[in-house]
Amino acid sequence: MAGDPLALASVSVYLPTRRAARALSAILAARLGEAALLPRTVPLGEADEAELDLAAEPLSGAAPASAPIPALERRLILARLVRAWAESVDRSLLPLQAEVPFLVPSSPADAVGLAGDLEGLMDALTVEGLPWSEIAGAVEAEYSRYFGLTLDFVKIAAENWPRLLQERNLADPVARARSLILAEGERLAKAPKNPVIVAGSLGSVPATAKLIAAVAKLPRGAVVLPGLDLDLDAPGWDGIETGEGFARTIAHGHPQAILHRLLGPDGLAMSRDAVLPLGTPDAGRVARARMLSQALRPADTTDAWSTLDPAEREATARAGLAGLAIVEAADEREEALTAALALRETLEVPGATAFLVTPDRGLAGRVAVELLRWGIVAEDSAGLALAASPAGRLARLAAEFAADLVRAQADAIPARLVALLSHPMVRLGLTREELVRGAAALEIGLLRGPAPAPGLPGLRLALAARRAGEDPDRRAPRAERRLTEIDWALAALVLDRLEAAFAAFPGQEGGDACDLVAAAAGHRLACEALIAGPEGAEAPESDGSLACLDTLFDDLEMAEPGGMAGRFDDYPSFFTALTRERKVACTGPSPHPRLRILGLIEARLLQADRIVVGGLDEGVWPVRTLTDAFLNRPMRERIGLDPPERRIGQMAHDFTEALGCRDAVITRALKRDGAPTVPSRLVQRIRAFAGEEAWTGALAAGQRFARLAAALDTAPPQPRLRRPAPRPDPALFPRTLSVTEIETLVRDPYAVFARHVLGLDPLEPLAALPGAGERGSLVHRIFAEFALAHPQALPARADERLYQIAVGAFAPISDTYPSLYAEWWPRYRRMAQAYLPWEAARRPALTRVHAEVSGRWAIPMGRETFTLRARADRIELRPDGTACIVDFKTGTVPTAKAIFAGFSPQLTLEAAMLMHGAFRDLPRSAQTPELLYVHASGGRKAFVPIPVKPGRGEERSVEAIVAEHAERLRGLIGRFLTGEAAYTARPYPQYANRAGPYDHLARVKEWSLGGEGGEEE
Repeated sequence: MAGDPLALASVSVYLPTRRAARALSAILAARLGEAALLPRTVPLGEADEAELDLAAEPLSGAAPASAPIPALERRLILARLVRAWAESVDRSLLPLQAEVPFLVPSSPADAVGLAGDLEGLMDALTVEGLPWSEIAGAVEAEYSRYFGLTLDFVKIAAENWPRLLQERNLADPVARARSLILAEGERLAKAPKNPVIVAGSLGSVPATAKLIAAVAKLPRGAVVLPGLDLDLDAPGWDGIETGEGFARTIAHGHPQAILHRLLGPDGLAMSRDAVLPLGTPDAGRVARARMLSQALRPADTTDAWSTLDPAEREATARAGLAGLAIVEAADEREEALTAALALRETLEVPGATAFLVTPDRGLAGRVAVELLRWGIVAEDSAGLALAASPAGRLARLAAEFAADLVRAQADAIPARLVALLSHPMVRLGLTREELVRGAAALEIGLLRGPAPAPGLPGLRLALAARRAGEDPDRRAPRAERRLTEIDWALAALVLDRLEAAFAAFPGQEGGDACDLVAAAAGHRLACEALIAGPEGAEAPESDGSLACLDTLFDDLEMAEPGGMAGRFDDYPSFFTALTRERKVACTGPSPHPRLRILGLIEARLLQADRIVVGGLDEGVWPVRTLTDAFLNRPMRERIGLDPPERRIGQMAHDFTEALGCRDAVITRALKRDGAPTVPSRLVQRIRAFAGEEAWTGALAAGQRFARLAAALDTAPPQPRLRRPAPRPDPALFPRTLSVTEIETLVRDPYAVFARHVLGLDPLEPLAALPGAGERGSLVHRIFAEFALAHPQALPARADERLYQIAVGAFAPISDTYPSLYAEWWPRYRRMAQAYLPWEAARRPALTRVHAEVSGRWAIPMGRETFTLRARADRIELRPDGTACIVDFKTGTVPTAKAIFAGFSPQLTLEAAMLMHGAFRDLPRSAQTPELLYVHASGGRKAFVPIPVKPGRGEERSVEAIVAEHAERLRGLIGRFLTGEAAYTARPYPQYANRAGPYDHLARVKEWSLGGEGGEEE
């Protein structure tokens, strides 16, 4: 062929997949080195691996007249049939037994998934050339109760599917592909003069097997069988299939099971001796193949191991395991890192290539991420599901946001909106910088804190109210106060653009019954508006997932009306189910030319200098066998379908093919998802044949990668993190604090440092529901309003007046949060029933009650003045000039121990302020006032007064402790003003709150776990 550019043009080569056809063309082009016509390559496909469609290579006069039905339309039609059947199912038969995998769809998304199982059953019958009528005889009496439902449904599909295809003048894609292959086989049977080659196919599809047989009979035909075991002895080969008729037993899990059937009387009808080896492998490959042949021989013939000479068996094992490293990682992450290291090491050799071969898509993704630490982009032959791609995530977020708008879920919309605006593709007609700034302002100014009214118009009104500061009782967080007019304007603009983007999605019908397929038109408009940039701006770099998303929208647009009825609530899950079916080819940075991540069938056809075989755990490789959703195992056998174990045999064959590479690394994880794993049966068989000594050598070779992985992520020893105790400039210490902030200064000075020195306020949660703090404020407001309205004697109908005040205070909760109202109102009623008798008993001894009294106490501190602020819940004045300070607590009441130790100085400092005349419009108290906590919880003990008094063993009186706390306050403030004191994080762990808003900043969990401070978080 040298020098003849047309020499290969007459050759036809049949390969399993299109990727293999492209790879062969690339290899031939590289070897020819000059312009030439390449051979005709035809992708055949495998039943479970690739599409059986030869439309790209039409047969002259043999192609069916009807075009294949589009895949999406096929799925939607079957999903409608599934839903119609589900509505007729007798629910009294459910729930079914655990071993019966019977499913009834409850949503359109479930119907789409179950339609996929039905497609699999239909395709299996079509591929095997079996009529639908075979299923009727498969249901035995013991299965009639459950699988009788399956039979009824399959009958419906069998009767309706051909009619639906005929009405549309379309063909079933698998039936069409089968007819094309059979027609090609008939054409080849006419003995064409040109060379014809079939390579890489196992013949697992009957039609493909017939094509292979036709090629084998041609004068210039050649069949290249991948990985035919010529080393297995005759008893082992015959043991793959034993018996005849109903007594026939097939070892479907054996690597040679499919090839054994292909060489049998129904296939090539030839013995293994007639197959000629292609090429002369080196001694290492021969030894590896011989070892695998013995280790994986049929289980019923493993007694042949005992007949082997021990020295010969040991030599076979050692030679076969030479160059093989086995890594047993602790978990999935360590497995991915060791696999990435093995691949990375190969790239150090100039020109060397490396492949990762695994059926575990999770492992493939982890390895790809680990390789990025070295800037290596790995090409993944399986691509990425559209649902996990950037464009797919954007479309899903848009659909879920629209569904939340329809459901008017006020508490869900803010979080969904933040996630949507955070997507890197979102522009909304703005630059990305403007969008990010507007989204941040929207989050801080509106979405943080109580949930606004649902719907985009409600969000806009709430934003305008926040911007204008219409709520005088609300104290805006510091981050919100920092927003400028530009920020507010951008936030409003983002909401306006969002409202325009979602104007047609979901449309006028809202949450009523709608056509989910037709709803995709509005979805598409919303996505286009979301990703649209400003006019005249340069278009961002294209993403392959956007093209895939456009194709899905095109297919939905071309689908017939009424494709899937449902409520709009069902649309997000329905759309997500469709996006999982689409694959996006690798996009982004160029992948490394010498490194690939391959599926099993691609690895069968390509060779590399190093192969990493990953996921060798039972249930991963080989895959866990699952019973069909429509037919159980005995029923499949009765109608002539292969059992699920056939897939195990194919994966075992792919395993032996991957280990044909002399330099191979096997990886597995001892735990997956936190649960212990079992080694793959393939690995266990190799270990059983090789013996512990040879196996230990392979493990030792794998330990090298494990040590590299451990060294890679092992940082040098770091000094133990100590409790932070910053000492900033004393001038930064605040000159005014409230009594509650003084308590914080005592318990956790670092929190005061973060808030007042660093100027950091904790952000409120998104769409926060009112909690214990809001309930306490509500109770305080009711009692304060009642006391302010009646500061002296109680009114005649005090219960009615108190009830009116409470109803008005609870009105916003009742309207906006009915579930909280149902919980809080009964608690308040129990509290109120005890509150009025308590008031009635106290009022005769009082001259006046002052509620919500503000006070400021200016304390001279040398050249400085420190101001202590307080807002007392209630101060009662008596005729003798004494007073009582009352504090209502809806939560935990401080203990006497905490009060006298100085860790809860709120009431004692308020008493000192009253004694210094610090409260507005109140006289100075000559005597120490009485201090009273009231535990107003509304629980079992709804309203319990708890006076402050010395505890057991405490010798100091309340008067003494008030004076002591006032003096200690001066000393505490003085130490901070002079810089003597540090802002230590949690200096007294036993009195610190369990969790504070600044604990992450103080890295409490890091230094407290080291034992400092005597606490564990």
